[in-house]
Amino acid sequence: IFGALKGAADGGLDIPHSEKRFPGYDRDSKEYDADMHRERIFGGHVGEYMEYLEEEDNTKYQAQFAAYLENDVEADGLEELYESVHEKIR
Repeated sequence: IFGALKGAADGGLDIPHSEKRFPGYDRDSKEYDADMHRERIFGGHVGEYMEYLEEEDNTKYQAQFAAYLENDVEADGLEELYESVHEKIR
């Protein structure tokens, strides 16, 4: 939801929002880390989970990411995949 909101706001839609709700906002320091938010939008957290699951439970990894594996999508290639998808949407 936050990725869609950010995309709509970046696209020029006037949607009242606060960066405090986005991933990357630190409530303690009251600062927003746009790079952390970008990493999340481009699947960094998915890649980390892929790597974790591959090491911890390979059977579950192969079941969970079967479509990715069939298409030769690896954890370190997710950002490029997400970028190409975003480009096609535009």
